[in-house]
Amino acid sequence: MPAALLPLATERLSELLLLLHGVAARPQNLEQVQRMCARYVGARNSTMGICEGRTGKVRFVDYFPADRDFAAAYENHYRNEDPVKNAAMLATPRKFWTREQLIPEEVLRTHPFFTEWCLKNGYDDVCIARIPMSGDYHCLWAFSRGSDQPRFSRRELDFLELLLPHAEQALSLHNHIDRLGVFADIAQEQLTQSGHGLVVLNEEGNVSYLNRVAARLVGEGNAVSSVDGRLRLADPVAAERYEELVRICTTAARSNTILAGGSVPVTREGASPVAVTVMPYRRQESFPTLIAGAGRVVVTIFDPDRPRLDTRTMLREMYRLSETEAEVCWRLGNGETLEEIALETDTTRETVRSQLKRVFAKTGTNRQPDLVRLVLLGPAAWNRALP
Repeated sequence: MPAALLPLATERLSELLLLLHGVAARPQNLEQVQRMCARYVGARNSTMGICEGRTGKVRFVDYFPADRDFAAAYENHYRNEDPVKNAAMLATPRKFWTREQLIPEEVLRTHPFFTEWCLKNGYDDVCIARIPMSGDYHCLWAFSRGSDQPRFSRRELDFLELLLPHAEQALSLHNHIDRLGVFADIAQEQLTQSGHGLVVLNEEGNVSYLNRVAARLVGEGNAVSSVDGRLRLADPVAAERYEELVRICTTAARSNTILAGGSVPVTREGASPVAVTVMPYRRQESFPTLIAGAGRVVVTIFDPDRPRLDTRTMLREMYRLSETEAEVCWRLGNGETLEEIALETDTTRETVRSQLKRVFAKTGTNRQPDLVRLVLLGPAAWNRALP
């Protein structure tokens, strides 16, 4: 391994920082960041791992140079008993610590991690830093040198510590992006399964986003279409009301005190009206973005004639009910009594009561009102749309 290449030229440092900040959106940059850092400080190896704060469980590890056998051997035999990692989890964060600063001399001479693992792989000096992350996660960033290399110098440690605030910011942004992505995917999946098209309008009323259900409904064009980037409703009366709602909701989106929004039925020949609902979009975060201001509007489009699984089928799938159990459950949700259900299904009241007991057990309810609420408001009420 060549000697350290410090001090670093300004253009090289700028390139490294740009890559490091890019990890927020492009985690594949980590390999190049670690390669460059190891080269600049003369390290033989660089490792970055994400750990849970409470348990120390490792969620992600990136090695440079990449060596699957080395990584597998470490994870199978030494990861949990690595005294350097365990000591770094307790040390002051945002600072690179050397092995000697973290580990007592006696442990260095006797612990199998040093006497077997490090000696076998030709490692000697190690420096490591802990970077706090949101959600009780921590990043451990470590560099190692071979037994034939000198110890890390203060200048090299100072250089690595210069990078820590940038790494912390990139990791924090990456964690935030991941969290937002999960929330967005969950919301999209629920809307898609319920058959609702979602459209986001910018401050000018132009379409900035459509989910796949909305794209299909708009593409069909029989009730709602897109002309020059704007939604157009085929029903003239509904179109006038829609434009009025968009104007009101654009203004209301800039204030948390104005109540606004409404739904417009778009009539069409030979089919049920399509429901177009307009609502102001109010950010849950306290900071604005540079992409769009505070005047965005959310539009949902619902076609009641679109094929979908009926509630009985959903109940059967969700709670593993039999057909007769799902029928009893659905009829109770629609207000029928046990006597009425027995009459309609050509059975006895006692049989219906027996079926109802099994439904209670499978749905985790124990009273008819609780079961009715589950049918009307629970997951089965999403009425999942078919592709």
